[in-house]
Amino acid sequence: MTKLRILLTIPILLYGIYIFIAIQNDKNIPLYLHLLFAIYLMLFVHYEEKTEV
Repeated sequence: MTKLRILLTIPILLYGIYIFIAIQNDKNIPLYLHLLFAIYLMLFVHYEEKTEV
């Protein structure tokens, strides 16, 4: 695993932890956070596909 790949994976892990804590505390998660994360994931997957070739 490259350093860049590890750095790109950190926000995904943090988001997962945040969602888990928010669900435990019955807090509402803002919709824009989900949208930002979805866009980030799309870019992440797109970048991963390009680096494999």
